[in-house]
Amino acid sequence: MIDSPPPVSIDLAPMRDDELALVAELNIQLQIDEAAAVVMTPDNAAARMRRWIDHEDHHALLARPAGQPTADPVGYLVYAEHHDDCNHGHNMLYIRQFLVRREHRRQGIGRAMMDAFHRQIAPPNTPIEMDVLLSNPTGHAFWNAVGFQDRFTRLRHEPTQTP
Repeated sequence: MIDSPPPVSIDLAPMRDDELALVAELNIQLQIDEAAAVVMTPDNAAARMRRWIDHEDHHALLARPAGQPTADPVGYLVYAEHHDDCNHGHNMLYIRQFLVRREHRRQGIGRAMMDAFHRQIAPPNTPIEMDVLLSNPTGHAFWNAVGFQDRFTRLRHEPTQTP
């Protein structure tokens, strides 16, 4: 019999101010991994994260192995709470960004991060939503595997650039 690895357990902790540059670098990794149309500079990614946290009620959480608060983060996520008119006026949580560092993928970390999110952050019976870029089929498959269902397709029209 082959022994399976022990279940992974993750703790999520709010990003400290001195971790902003690290989260900006992780966000750039996310942009590259999902084949985003634009990859930000570290300064721009950090400024956007600071704006989200200070002015748009977002929360950045770093994921570390459970019981190891000083370990290097294995991932991060950013979420916000929104009013949900489609859910009888109750609130919902929106995951804005989610990343497992490349060297920690395929080890159950992403699923453990979502377990920790449900355990530590999400009130019971609260819907959670997110967007996944079409250029990120691996991310889409992950979200389906952890219970998210396709709900709609968001379309975008980019204006043509004039010289």
